[in-house]
Amino acid sequence: MYDVGCGPGGLLAYLAAQGVPIAGACDAYLEGLALARRRLDVPFAQVDNDGPPPLAPGQKMLGMFDVLEHLDDDERTLQWAAGILEPGGILVATVPAHPFLFDEADILAFHRRRYRRRELDDRLRRAGFEVRLLTHFMAPLVPMLILSRSIGRLLRGRSFATHRRTELGVVPVLNSVLRGILALERRALRLVRPPFGTSLLAVAARAKER
Repeated sequence: MYDVGCGPGGLLAYLAAQGVPIAGACDAYLEGLALARRRLDVPFAQVDNDGPPPLAPGQKMLGMFDVLEHLDDDERTLQWAAGILEPGGILVATVPAHPFLFDEADILAFHRRRYRRRELDDRLRRAGFEVRLLTHFMAPLVPMLILSRSIGRLLRGRSFATHRRTELGVVPVLNSVLRGILALERRALRLVRPPFGTSLLAVAARAKER
């Protein structure tokens, strides 16, 4: 798998530990790439935010984890992905879900949008993909996120900005609790597809006839 937009490489290292072969990765930010290089010994490249990575056609698998929401033209990027994958090649992507949750916290994270399930499905199919799996995940976090966003909308001025930066932070104890809850959800996803979640996961194959 080649990871487009690897960030600091935390997810990439996890996937490698689970046995996923990693061919390489790229990102626009040198700080993230420096951290990723400490975690994994694969080829890394810096790319321009406005242009696709210099990959040759015939790729077997691409990962785009929390990437599409940062791009002005996400449909063009999906078309590019379909173009460099071999017929039947796989794209695995995650994006934030539910446009009604979009607010200043997304702006701080440089998000352009959040996605509806049907919207992402349509964009993948228009780009030349056959959608194999499309599901929400992180459903247990939705009530917490709604509460956090509701409180944030009541705040103004400096306290408002401070609240938003706090939302993007990591609280170790809370993180451990949520990790346990999401581990249970991961098992449940083998049996059911939740109707909501803070994110969407898509697994799509390039159509063999384009």
